[in-house]
Amino acid sequence: MDGHRGLLAGLAALGLLGLCLRFARLAETETPAWQRCLAPGVPCAGATVVLPLYRVVAVENEGELRISKLIRDVPVHPPPGVAVAVGDTVTVEGHFAGADGRVVADRLTRHPLRPVKEGLGLLGLALALVAAPFAFGWVGGWPWRGGRLVERG
Repeated sequence: MDGHRGLLAGLAALGLLGLCLRFARLAETETPAWQRCLAPGVPCAGATVVLPLYRVVAVENEGELRISKLIRDVPVHPPPGVAVAVGDTVTVEGHFAGADGRVVADRLTRHPLRPVKEGLGLLGLALALVAAPFAFGWVGGWPWRGGRLVERG
């Protein structure tokens, strides 16, 4: 098995590339609402759309929102009784109202703990970067020597 390590790594990389290309094709052909309906001149009135984890960038008059992430400045009309502020992370489920590209939200979900989750992810990355030199024997006295586990006992 060790003699074919390069071949196996190459096959794994080709497999990963194939999965990436398949996902890219799926994303282009299977999500018509938010990719195609926001293009100018595409009639999509009434098409359903889900915009997950978008950030509120503006709250305009009469409660209209502008949200951004993958697509910038999507105008959203929120359902009655939903209060959001600039900087909130929201998921919008709704439908397109017409040629202006406005989304009428049937359901708007706030995610108030999303910044905490992002911070914990960065903390985990920092801890992994600090621990890596010790774990691989580059520094210190963990039971690793030269990248190999030293058996004791």
